[in-house]
Amino acid sequence: MKFYCLISISAVVWIMGAIAPALATSQIIEIQGSVAIKRKSASQYQSVSVGAAINLGDLIRPAHRARVKVRCYDNTVWSVPAELESGLGAGCPDSVATRSLDARGGDDFLEFLAQRYVYATQVSEVNPLLRWQAILNTAQYRVQVMAGEQQLWKTTVEGNSNPVIRYTGELLKSDVDYQLVVTAIAPQGTQTKTTLLFRRLAETETVTTTAAQITAQDMSDEARAIALAALYQDVAQLNTDPPANQGLIFEAIPKLEAVVAQGSPTPYVHRLLGDLYLQVGWLESAGQRYQEAIALAHLAQDRQDWAAAQVGLASIAAARDEQTAARQWLQGAKVGYKLLNEADQVEVIDQWLGKLNL
Repeated sequence: MKFYCLISISAVVWIMGAIAPALATSQIIEIQGSVAIKRKSASQYQSVSVGAAINLGDLIRPAHRARVKVRCYDNTVWSVPAELESGLGAGCPDSVATRSLDARGGDDFLEFLAQRYVYATQVSEVNPLLRWQAILNTAQYRVQVMAGEQQLWKTTVEGNSNPVIRYTGELLKSDVDYQLVVTAIAPQGTQTKTTLLFRRLAETETVTTTAAQITAQDMSDEARAIALAALYQDVAQLNTDPPANQGLIFEAIPKLEAVVAQGSPTPYVHRLLGDLYLQVGWLESAGQRYQEAIALAHLAQDRQDWAAAQVGLASIAAARDEQTAARQWLQGAKVGYKLLNEADQVEVIDQWLGKLNL
């Protein structure tokens, strides 16, 4: 017997805050028990995992006494009623269509392949914490903040220190594109330089308020980390050159790193953290998270994150101009999307494969 979505507003937990989403995605952020989804184009229900995107026309059905929470595209959180068959509109009003490929590196693959992807983020403070990827065998990091050709600030950090430091130069403006330039200096004197573009977000009050409301909600630590990371990732400063629409990645990363450090077994957590690392150019760290996501997804029979993590690894290979490896990872992802019957993703991957010079 089927039960259709005749539910009251009391079944919905709302987090108020008008954040304009960059990704326009609704997704499951917590599952206790089991939950199944019948996709709009499918005839049967299938099991899903944390991180699964929910689209208009899909039906979601938690099992008896299951606890399932969905982060709506507008950063509200919906507690899905158990044992009822509910559509997205029951808990996420005014929902919109989601993106096709859900890996951060996914729809940017051709940008990585052409070596024109812009590593960038936004920051929320006038004197933000700045982060970079640690590099082995580094004696010292030289850290600079530039505005065009003008150096605004410079400091040095010992190589064995945590690669995080508070910027203490002149207060950052919201209408200026900055560059974080980090030069890793090896004991023998060789240098490796990385550059990250960033811009200060002009309006942060709504973000802060929404983050506080998410933090206060009744959900697991992992679900809270996913919701906060998604909030920070979705924040967009519109109508600007890069790093527009890049999100508050430095705020998002620590939330997921904390649950990874606690031993999270959820493939989506590792894959999402890989996506964030990839966005700011931490290719080695991103690769480690994607590999862990694949291993965990294999154990959990999570085909979605198994496929999406391989798209991320293909993007890393493309960024490094390793086209043979990129092809192998794309072919693996294609197998996963075929098993998921996601023909659109298979078609896109075929187009990417055709762009490789092999």
